[in-house]
Amino acid sequence: MIADLAQAGWTQAQIALALGGRPQSWVADIARGRYKDLKWRDGELLRALHIRVTKKEPHMPNTPDPKPDDRIPIGPPDCITKAGAHV
Repeated sequence: MIADLAQAGWTQAQIALALGGRPQSWVADIARGRYKDLKWRDGELLRALHIRVTKKEPHMPNTPDPKPDDRIPIGPPDCITKAGAHV
């Protein structure tokens, strides 16, 4: 996410300021992989900034993309099926 923000023209100092006034070195440490996990609040702030700037959800490398079978169909109630037949 830090790399995406940098590619969008943001400096580490600007990212740090947007994440609550953190030091630039903290953002540099995240970019280098020094932190394996962040506090929930920090991660959510970074994720929200990433979405706002890039207009897309970040890809989480350790989270597999759902297989088509894993997705839950969403539609109006009349689309609910029982054993393949419309109810």
